[in-house]
Amino acid sequence: MARAAKLVQHIPILMTRPKGSNQRFIDRIAPDLSKRLRVVSSPLIAIKPLGSPVRIDPEDAAVFTSGNGVLHAPRGEGRRAYCVGEKTTGRAQQAGWDAICAGFDAAALIDTLRQIAPSQPLHHFHGVHVRVDVVAELKKLGLDATATPVYDQVLQPFSEEALQTLSEKAPVLVPLFSPRTAEHFAELAPSTARAIIIAMSTAVADPCGRAGFGPVYVAQEPTAQSMVNCLEKWLTETRPG
Repeated sequence: MARAAKLVQHIPILMTRPKGSNQRFIDRIAPDLSKRLRVVSSPLIAIKPLGSPVRIDPEDAAVFTSGNGVLHAPRGEGRRAYCVGEKTTGRAQQAGWDAICAGFDAAALIDTLRQIAPSQPLHHFHGVHVRVDVVAELKKLGLDATATPVYDQVLQPFSEEALQTLSEKAPVLVPLFSPRTAEHFAELAPSTARAIIIAMSTAVADPCGRAGFGPVYVAQEPTAQSMVNCLEKWLTETRPG
């Protein structure tokens, strides 16, 4: 009986994305695998709009590296937008932009814009904290680009449930999507936590590796779906108990 109980136990998965994003990630996981999970939600970043007036001329174009950039930017009204990832591109299209996917990360977007060399002014709508200074790189290419922060990413503490879960002896799956969130997690988590990290990139994995958490798995591509694939592989190959 004890062995049977172990086989049906749920594996904790700590979701740290901003409010509203965690369930969308869980919904991507195959149902036969997600039913093995116990979701613990503890957003480590809160999105706070800056609320400052933003202007973009009718002939200008936008650059979006996140869905929150789209959410807090002006409506598109048919203007062109260059986006990172299909999800952000879809959100921009819904917001009235003539949006195209220019790559799956900032480096790919910059390379696409280097090839296209758009002549109109570009406005990068982004958060206060960025890992890649997209506008600085675009200016190096001779493009007319302006950085326009439209929201802040405010660090948050762990929820009580998250702290309790990380303090237990059982392994905890922890998908992490940004280097800043990973650094914050590494600072907050108990050193005894048995965290199994699913990282979007090596830059996300590094803070957890330095802090001694692991094992650390890195998605093949910097996308949510690639992270789901990595997580599903771990779940398929691992049996509790």
